[in-house]
Amino acid sequence: MRLTKSEKITTSKTESLNHKEENNLDRQVNKNLDININIEDVNKFKKIINTKKEDTKPKIIVMGRSNVGKSTFVKAMAADKTIRIGKKPGVTLKITEYDMGNYYLVDLPGFGFMEGIDQKGQEEIKDNIVKYVEDNQKTIATAIQILDAKSFVEIVERWEETRELPIDLEMADFLEELDLKPIYVINKMDKIKNAQWDEELDIISEKLGFLPPWRQWIDILAPAILKEGFGIEEINERIKNNIKQYYDNLRKQAKNKDLNKEITDENTE
Repeated sequence: MRLTKSEKITTSKTESLNHKEENNLDRQVNKNLDININIEDVNKFKKIINTKKEDTKPKIIVMGRSNVGKSTFVKAMAADKTIRIGKKPGVTLKITEYDMGNYYLVDLPGFGFMEGIDQKGQEEIKDNIVKYVEDNQKTIATAIQILDAKSFVEIVERWEETRELPIDLEMADFLEELDLKPIYVINKMDKIKNAQWDEELDIISEKLGFLPPWRQWIDILAPAILKEGFGIEEINERIKNNIKQYYDNLRKQAKNKDLNKEITDENTE
């Protein structure tokens, strides 16, 4: 069970669709779900796109504190050698959308401390992330939040001493409240001794608000060493499952709308 959770914000993932839109959706879903989501499949990746408001193709957003491996993840997924990766925090300062064929991969700026950016600038970046997520909430199939396996616990415990909520947990709660089916990628596991993996992941899961052992949350928590490609395949499978669920929800809403229309028509006769 989730330990710490504020009031749930009731949100609708998608608008209802009419019968014609449902048929179009079925064709799109059948086409999309025939595609296995893995690195080889995304070689057909297209450059930055401008998403139309009426586009119902799902988005997968990628977020996290600066320098946790976000750009490494996006580069691996998009197979794009032009994506910049550097040791200096805050390399990605703009929101970038990539057309992956059956979904949009959205690289959000890193939040938290960034060298050369003052507190006001950091807050503006955070506000832009929140606004983007809220504006695109209906088409976000899942959110990927990347954490640094070693520094995450240290950061949370340091903030706990001040009785304040670190931005990592603030963002995690934000994603949960909007029901965006977040996947927490615990990156840089190579910094943890193999024999201590389970113990460390139990602590991380508890800090996120999930009762240990962490393995009962295997669909939510994903250990990874992104620079070596470890964990990418498992994350892809979870993304694929959430995309399927996204389209299933669209179908259900379309059917419910048709049913409600039939009842309304009968009552007006």
